[in-house]
Amino acid sequence: MNSIIYFNTAIFLFLAGVHFYWMAGGKWGIDAALPATAKHDLVFNPGKTGTLVVALGLVAFAAITFAHNFHFEIDVPHYLRYGIAFVFFIRVIGDFRYVGLFRKINNTVFARYDRQYYIPLCAYLAISEFFLAAY
Repeated sequence: MNSIIYFNTAIFLFLAGVHFYWMAGGKWGIDAALPATAKHDLVFNPGKTGTLVVALGLVAFAAITFAHNFHFEIDVPHYLRYGIAFVFFIRVIGDFRYVGLFRKINNTVFARYDRQYYIPLCAYLAISEFFLAAY
C-alpha cells in the first residue's frame, strides 16, 4: 500500500513540475501536451494562469494522497480522495472529440500520446486512487 502512495505522490509531483516548467516558458513536450484539431490547430491554449492552476492542483493531489494515507494530523475528507479518482476517470473517458478513449480526432501528435501514455496513466491513477480512498 505504501508503495502505491509513494508512486502516486511522485507522479503528481513530477507532473506538477512539468506544468511549472511550462508556466515558466519551457517548450519541451508541449507539442504533445495540448489537443489539436484534425488541421493541427490547438483546441485551446491555457496560458500561464491555466497552467499554474493545473500545477497547483497536482501538488494538492500529491499532498492529499500522501497526507491522508499516512494519517498526518491533517483531516482530509474521504470525498476528496474519491474526487481525485473521479477526476482521472473523467479524463480517461474524455470529451468525445479531442481527448480520452472516445475522441474522434485520432491523427494528431496529442492523440497518439493520449492513446499510448496519457489514457493508461490516468486509468492507473483513477483505479489506484479509488483503491487508496476505499482502503
